[in-house]
Amino acid sequence: PREGSTGYIGALIPQREERDENREQVRAAGFNLVRLPWAENVRKLTYEPTVPPNSAQVEAAKALVLKLKARYSSELIDDPQSQQFNKTLEAIALEKDQIEETEDLTKPDVASIDKRAGKEMQGFNETVLPKGF
Repeated sequence: PREGSTGYIGALIPQREERDENREQVRAAGFNLVRLPWAENVRKLTYEPTVPPNSAQVEAAKALVLKLKARYSSELIDDPQSQQFNKTLEAIALEKDQIEETEDLTKPDVASIDKRAGKEMQGFNETVLPKGF
């Protein structure tokens, strides 16, 4: 541990390896570390919705979620920091005057999301949020 840092208790949650239909690894086998709270930080949570959603709100939420569903693989997105490092290293090695900028693919494509689910987002907002919000 680092000097001045405090320890904590954690739980290791096992995770099975998952493969897709092409036998490509989707999720590696291993453990997830979940940080556990100290006894004085544990409290009883109570949640009572003040206004339960009506059926129109539930249907609007379902429609939105269905439009936003997408398959995801972390292998499809490169780490922008390491990509920029590699471009910088390449520029230094090849004595280039300028370093190429890398596109950060971790940021959401707002235009694509709006094209795909804009109508559902608008419907959800109109159904759930008060007028003039």
